[in-house]
Amino acid sequence: MRLGGRPSGASMTAIYVAGWKHFADDTPHHKRTRNVAAPMGRNDWGIVALIVLVLLLTLPQFLAYDQTANVGMIWAADNVNLQSPLGTVPVPWFASEDALASILVVPFLLWLWPRVGRRGKEPYDLTKIAIGAMVMCLSVLALAAGALQAEGQAEGQGQASILWPLLAFCLSGASFMFTWPVLLSFTSRLAPARVNGLMMATVYLSAFASGIGSGWLARFYEPLGATGFWLLNGVISMGGAVLILLVAPLVRRQLAVLESHGAGEPPLNVTVPIGRTAAP
Repeated sequence: MRLGGRPSGASMTAIYVAGWKHFADDTPHHKRTRNVAAPMGRNDWGIVALIVLVLLLTLPQFLAYDQTANVGMIWAADNVNLQSPLGTVPVPWFASEDALASILVVPFLLWLWPRVGRRGKEPYDLTKIAIGAMVMCLSVLALAAGALQAEGQAEGQGQASILWPLLAFCLSGASFMFTWPVLLSFTSRLAPARVNGLMMATVYLSAFASGIGSGWLARFYEPLGATGFWLLNGVISMGGAVLILLVAPLVRRQLAVLESHGAGEPPLNVTVPIGRTAAP
């Protein structure tokens, strides 16, 4: 049956029900009887704690990232010369540029990581996240440069070149792809089966926390001025990168120790030689 050139809801429902028997049994009863995850042990809780630590360490760069879509829109509307050969550029287009950059950088990353991996030089997950934080720092520093340009012009003519926000939002989109997919993969791969779904939700909860935090941080925009405010965000993002790089060897080493004993088992007394600390 077709209505208006499209399959009707009734026909689609009939097809769906007819093929029901071919679906995997994912009912709650089946999951309880066939897919019972091992109870949480001390090792599992240790892994959870390390994942939470990593999520906390990513907050600084996401504070800066969310700020570009928060105060960044206000700053661009008030301080950027939005004229272009194609006419006036709408401020919301910068947010679209961020999303576009996230898409365009994917082929590069899909080429880059396997290439360096074949040479045995692919960075550890936390190092990739730290690189994303550094790229995010460059993004807000581009906004700081634009703000400095606007403030340095004559009174009443203080407008920054549109090239600054174009560069900033391109870098912010790239930084997101350096970090977010890696963070999701890191969590889903390492979180114990018993709480895997919960930990994945916690990753998104961290995005909620950074959004709230960026709103609170926005209060300093007027007291610090545009240049000072974006420099502050740059320091926050770079500070997060430094912390991640410092903590990465410890996290990697502790995860290896915890995972080596299996889920649900109490940890053994293991001494890890300091000289064999894994590089981030």
